[in-house]
Amino acid sequence: MTATDKILIIGGLLTLTYGALLGYPLVALRQRAGNPPAPRYLNVAHVGAILQGALVLGLVWAARLSDLSSGWNITAAWLVVASGVLVAAKDTINWLTGGPDHLHRG
Repeated sequence: MTATDKILIIGGLLTLTYGALLGYPLVALRQRAGNPPAPRYLNVAHVGAILQGALVLGLVWAARLSDLSSGWNITAAWLVVASGVLVAAKDTINWLTGGPDHLHRG
């Protein structure tokens, strides 16, 4: 197993775990009286982290087919994992701070 594989596997599993953990507040909020809709950014953070984790785990297979040097593969793996962490952090911060929905007007 190469260093690239390890980075992608650990990053993918941590991202999946984070997405799964975000499911707990999602369920807790939905079980309140009246079954209110889930906050948009909590839902986005939950689903996005799960999808990003699955994508990163799938890249392990793609990295094994790569003809690039190990240095380039390791750099690319770190960048992909870091981008997933930053997106999950952004969505989580938007949920916790009640950030505006920039895509929906009304």
